[in-house]
Amino acid sequence: MLPNVKKIRDLHKRFQEISSKCTLCNPELIEFILQLLTIIEGLEEEVKVLRDQLSTDSHNSHRPPSTDGVRKRFIKILRQSNGKKQGGQRGHKGETLLMAENPQEVIIHRVKQCKGCQEDLQEIPPLKIKRVSGL
Repeated sequence: MLPNVKKIRDLHKRFQEISSKCTLCNPELIEFILQLLTIIEGLEEEVKVLRDQLSTDSHNSHRPPSTDGVRKRFIKILRQSNGKKQGGQRGHKGETLLMAENPQEVIIHRVKQCKGCQEDLQEIPPLKIKRVSGL
């Protein structure tokens, strides 16, 4: 329950106690104030429900990610930084996959015609050769 709802309920009870003791108070005014307090209680409950709806997203409810909207969810990173930059570190020897001497299959990709001027390009040597070998 929201703190405001509790305060309003306490005010409601207190006002009922005061109005029951007062003989000079206008009964219509007392009834009007009690109705207003009841409306305020209902509105506070409605605000609570709406706030709960706003705080739910696909991570903490059954809703799909497409309903999350454009706001980003900020997640606290739990791991500690070790001071190194991301990626390969200096001095680390990398590994490169070399072309096979005798591939199982060679696929030659030829350009048939220019996309811009439609000129025939079949006589030009291929730009890309793909060598397929079993790994």
